This record gives sequence, structure tokens and C-alpha cells, in this order.
Amino acid sequence: MSMQATYDRAPHDASQRILLVMLPAAQTSPQHLAQHGFIEAVRERKLPVDVVLAHADEGYYFERTVCSHLTDDIIAPARAANCRRIWLMGISLGGMGALLYAQAHAADIEGVILLAPYLGASGSIAAIANAGGLAHWQPAANQMDDDDSRLLAWLKAYQPACPVSP
Repeated sequence: MSMQATYDRAPHDASQRILLVMLPAAQTSPQHLAQHGFIEAVRERKLPVDVVLAHADEGYYFERTVCSHLTDDIIAPARAANCRRIWLMGISLGGMGALLYAQAHAADIEGVILLAPYLGASGSIAAIANAGGLAHWQPAANQMDDDDSRLLAWLKAYQPACPVSP
């Protein structure tokens, strides 16, 4: 079954349209994003951004299919429609989904926007804190079998192609 999505196309015509795929937090619906003003905030700025509210519930994460569904049901069709600039925005678990997608398909997106991203179980985060932070943390070999540790190791090693100035 394909991932459902709600589309809100920018009212302004522009040649350099951007697609912003929003991934909701756990136990919320994409409609929460609309009800809490996320689309309205984009529209107030008159940006050439088409918004997609992805119906990515917890099942996609538990089944480890969030990335394949984003690719097949949202990103690939957008590319086929000649969309070249795609961003992902995620809140909490949706933030983890955006990062998982960036980890697996960095060339398919321009960037991610993260709001309080869920980065792993409390044990994983505690191990990083006990090590003195992500820069000092070294995952054990047996930890690399879990999604949290693989994602955190990727974040630790990640070097953006174009560093952001302070």
C-alpha cells in the first residue's frame, strides 16, 4: 500500500519551485501540521514552495519502509514531474525519517529541516552523553546492528558539502 500524502501547491507560479515534504511527529497526523500553521507560515512568505504532508505514521518506521515509501510514492513522482529542488522537514520521529532518507538518498534531496528530531532510544543518547558528546562517542561493533546507532554514527561522520556560516 502506498504512502498517502496531502498536497498544497504554491499559488505563485515560479520556474524554481521547491517541494517541501513534511513528516509529522509520532502519534500525530499530517493535519496537525496544517492546523498548527506550518503551511500558513510558508504561504505568508509568498515562497515558491509546494508543500506535501506525508502520511508517514509509526508503522512505516517499525516496518523500516519509510524511505522506500518516500522514494516510490512522493520523491520519484515529483522528479518525474520535473521537480528538482526537494527538501524534507520532520518533527520528532518525522525528523528521524528525514535524516534516514538523507542518509540513504542524499543526492535526491537538497536539504533537511529538523524540529526536535528523535535521534534514538534513551540508552543510545545516554551512551553519547556519557562519552562526552557525539564527537567522542564510539559505537560498539554490536551496536551497528540497530538503526539508532547507524544513524548516529552517520551524523557523527557527516561533513556537509557546503558548510553553513555562523
